[in-house]
Amino acid sequence: MALPQRILIFLVFFSFINRLHAEDDYSNNLFYFNQDYGSESQFGGVNVFTNTGFVVSGRYTTPFIFDEIDYDKNFSTVIKSFTRQYSTVKKNGGSDRLLSEFNPFDSSGRFLPNFGLHFIGEGMLSRKLEERYRMEGYSYPKISAIATIVASQLMNETVEADMPWYNPVDSLADIYWNVAGIVAFSNDEFAKLFSNEFVNLYYWPGQPIIDVKDRAIYNQGESYMLRAGKGNLKLAFSMGIPINGVGASYTRNDYDNFTFLLGTDFGLPRTDWQKSEQQEGETANDVMIGLAIPSVQLYWDRNGSLMASMILGKATQCSDGLRAFKDTSGKKVCASPTAEPISRSHFSLNLYPIEIGNVAIGGYFIMSEAGASSVGITFNYPPITLGRRYN
Repeated sequence: MALPQRILIFLVFFSFINRLHAEDDYSNNLFYFNQDYGSESQFGGVNVFTNTGFVVSGRYTTPFIFDEIDYDKNFSTVIKSFTRQYSTVKKNGGSDRLLSEFNPFDSSGRFLPNFGLHFIGEGMLSRKLEERYRMEGYSYPKISAIATIVASQLMNETVEADMPWYNPVDSLADIYWNVAGIVAFSNDEFAKLFSNEFVNLYYWPGQPIIDVKDRAIYNQGESYMLRAGKGNLKLAFSMGIPINGVGASYTRNDYDNFTFLLGTDFGLPRTDWQKSEQQEGETANDVMIGLAIPSVQLYWDRNGSLMASMILGKATQCSDGLRAFKDTSGKKVCASPTAEPISRSHFSLNLYPIEIGNVAIGGYFIMSEAGASSVGITFNYPPITLGRRYN
């Protein structure tokens, strides 16, 4: 049995034996309010594990077909980075490499995703899960929330180990950031900094789809929306995978929010994409520049629960799926001598579930010139749907 199946079975089994009685008092909650519409209707342990654990699959040149991920080898590498910390750091760049993960002034830029995603984002997510588990009557809601985050993060690091620039020090640093975030958001006063009249932080996941033909995962995502300000017009900032952006939000009738962002997105890889297409010696920045598509993003949320997203991206990409870059003369060229620069666009539309009769139904439409396209429906439960990709 593959590693993801074992973890999912554990989470489901743990949820059944862990329940005592449900509660309906949300007055002390900061991030979870049992909303039965939009992205919040899909929220739970399985949703978090799938979106967070596999968020890099099919991006950053990692496999997106479950069978192509070497779970045992990668998981062993990740675990060794925790259990053999001294040798891990010594063999993979030394103390300077480790400190770069925590230094906001380091030129590598590693601090920003560590702080934004692992500390703030997943720190808040642990608190949100704890609030949900408490409402569902779990006897150990905090332990359950931590177990979900740890399982999700271990899977995330396992998938990331397939990246060409992977360094075990990254996994070691990520777990420190995660622990710090869980501890910080366990403190009420700290957590309230991100849930008040002026600032609000939301978890906006994707709607994961499993391709029925080759068991590839796509349309998954882990993003955090930070909104700040008073009145109807507020500043908005999103950080995560696949989308990042900055812009503004407009509030209508006290609960509907419309957000406009400028940022980046990732297209959907072709169904015949091969891992061998990645270039030797590529760094994280090389791939980010090559694959991230400048985009215009529109969102509609209701009380923080994402109802719909529409993203349009356009870039000059190469025939091998990577984005072209400018050479010293300013001309668009490709990393591979056999590839040609071609203007490409990417469009995605996600409609999150709303109740239709006794069923909550949503949908998605993805069109990517440089990659694959797909269309289908989603549900509030299960939060994972079967679908099909087409070139």
